[in-house]
Amino acid sequence: MKFGAGNTSLWYEDWTGLGKLCNNIQYVHIADTTLQVRDLWHEGQWLFDLLATPIPVDFLTKITEIPIPPFITNDVDKWCWSESSTGQYTSKVGYDWLLKRATTLHTGQPWRWIWHLLFPEKVRGPNEVLFLCAIWWIWKWRNNLTFEHEHWELEFVLRSILVMQAEVLSVDYPVTDSVRSSLWWESPPAGTFKLNIDGGFVNSTRLMGVGGVLRDSNGGWQCGFSGNYGYGCIIHVELLALHIVLDFAWEQGHRN
Repeated sequence: MKFGAGNTSLWYEDWTGLGKLCNNIQYVHIADTTLQVRDLWHEGQWLFDLLATPIPVDFLTKITEIPIPPFITNDVDKWCWSESSTGQYTSKVGYDWLLKRATTLHTGQPWRWIWHLLFPEKVRGPNEVLFLCAIWWIWKWRNNLTFEHEHWELEFVLRSILVMQAEVLSVDYPVTDSVRSSLWWESPPAGTFKLNIDGGFVNSTRLMGVGGVLRDSNGGWQCGFSGNYGYGCIIHVELLALHIVLDFAWEQGHRN
């Protein structure tokens, strides 16, 4: 969380990084329900004595360790990506974050080789399935925050990844030629690049999103992009994806 005016709910948003405060206490007193972070932070001090809601001492200690910068009256509080120095999420930052978490999520083996995988032979392996499930849930996580403005807890996302992995590994299905062809990432000719893209559309809000990743003939990461592109329809977003990806590749200096 990057604070602006400090108008984030004290209880019902995860501004501490420790989970929503309301989930870590027995109850929120009715007199405190509308409190915002700025209401309890004054001149570098927490005004916990103003609360009618009891908060465990150990949790209060954790809150006091959180650095709170001076509030900016005309700005708003914003969610930011803690793994980026700018606070902005990019495909590359998300990819690097996933590589760092590989050791805590599973066997401890790095996943830099994922782009070189020949999926037909390996897709049933637990490591590879875990990676694919993680990519899927990270994408859902970001879209949920972007389009629905709902923040999922990290523990929920990690648990969902592991549950999905277990479900996929429990399914017994034959790998047919059609499945094999759909799972195989074919590298482009030597000296050229391949740009994989996808467009997303939320029917209820009509919001559109587009993302893509550029890799060389060895499967090596070159760059990536993602973004929210306003309102439209499913046909619009697919055409928009093609237009954006061609502009993106050209601006990056890739002509092959």
